[in-house]
Amino acid sequence: MWWTFVGSLAVALVTVWLAQLWSSKRHYYKTLQNLRAEISSNIEVSNLICEWVGKNLRASAEDKLLVAGCPHLHDSAWVLARGDLFARDYDMMRSLEDSYFKIDVINELIRTYRGYTWGIGVAASGSRERQESALKCVRDTTTNHLLPKLKDAGELLDSKLEHSGIILYR
Repeated sequence: MWWTFVGSLAVALVTVWLAQLWSSKRHYYKTLQNLRAEISSNIEVSNLICEWVGKNLRASAEDKLLVAGCPHLHDSAWVLARGDLFARDYDMMRSLEDSYFKIDVINELIRTYRGYTWGIGVAASGSRERQESALKCVRDTTTNHLLPKLKDAGELLDSKLEHSGIILYR
């Protein structure tokens, strides 16, 4: 009689263990999918930022001021995925961390530009040169550093998701 209890307990424990394992895998690959979607979005936003910078530099050369706002790069999926990647795939996490560091730099440069254009920095001497310098830094950092890193990270995530058997939606 006790062997039926032990057998039932063993089946229940194995079932719970398998359910947790599958749930963990599903959560991890869903996190990777969200991160891949955010990277795709950031690639598109990076291209928009480069266009925005070009328009602002042309307007600055003509002594005009554009009022159009600049899009920002996102990092919310990265904030959620970082812990999972640290525990499961440290090399991928390090690669993505460098990309997201550059995203923080670009967003901060855009805030700096806004400060020189609309904030207290307008009153400072040389604010036009600082505006142009911030815009050029945004453009150079985006085109030379961020876009290649994001494309590499997207390819890395695509290969990881394809090997998992997950269907990718773009």
